[in-house]
Amino acid sequence: MENESARRDNPSPAEAAESLRALTEDRRRLSDTVRLPWKLVCFAGLILAWYVGSSAADNHANGQVGVGNWFLLVALILMMSYLAERELGIRLRSLCAESWMVIAGWVVLFFVVQGIAFAGANEEVQWVVGVACVGVFGLTVAAIALVYRLEAQRIAER
Repeated sequence: MENESARRDNPSPAEAAESLRALTEDRRRLSDTVRLPWKLVCFAGLILAWYVGSSAADNHANGQVGVGNWFLLVALILMMSYLAERELGIRLRSLCAESWMVIAGWVVLFFVVQGIAFAGANEEVQWVVGVACVGVFGLTVAAIALVYRLEAQRIAER
């Protein structure tokens, strides 16, 4: 009995190598079977597209974006980070550098497209606002999908 307990605590090199190989294979299998919940990703893109259209209309009507819209943007980002952690299993604290670069690029492009939407609303060219909303939707979906793929690859390579 005592000998069996000592064997479990100190496996042989062959047993340790086999356990490590099995864990590596499990990670690869897990990263291959994980699927992106497209409904949630599209929902996030639609909400941010709606935000861009709404803030562009508010900017045109009042000459500035209302404080409520900025609070809405912060609330949306917090909600999306919560859902990303809960539903997708992506923790912001543990993202790889490439994922952070994708997020930083998305933030820059988001504000560029939002500025284009503001300009379209101020010039009363509604199709520009519509195209900007579609652009934000596409950028958001692509960025989330890319971050998800990068994190799945990182799990498989550990």
